[in-house]
Amino acid sequence: MDATSTREIQIRQLEKTAVQVPTEEEFNELMHVLHMGNCHWIDGNSLISPDNNYWNCHRDDTCVTTEPSKKLGILHVMYASKYSCEEVGYNVISLEDFYREQGITPQEIEEIGNI
Repeated sequence: MDATSTREIQIRQLEKTAVQVPTEEEFNELMHVLHMGNCHWIDGNSLISPDNNYWNCHRDDTCVTTEPSKKLGILHVMYASKYSCEEVGYNVISLEDFYREQGITPQEIEEIGNI
């Protein structure tokens, strides 16, 4: 498969939940998974463009959230610090917990990594 693959993963909105990605590698992996789930940055830009890597803004304190777009029927992705997420009442979970909640298997993660 290549980067233009039509493979999709179903991503469910997890209400008031943020995924903490303490490493840039985990951030990039999550962006690829969300991209395969037809998610986009809130400004509409691609999650997997090197120009849109926002991990350095908060580094090991980076959290990623999703919010549904009522107009487009997709999930928009946003980033914030863990502190900011906790301040507004978000439940902060690990990447592994996110995958488990979404039913995404290690095999699927490996396949996505090979795209």
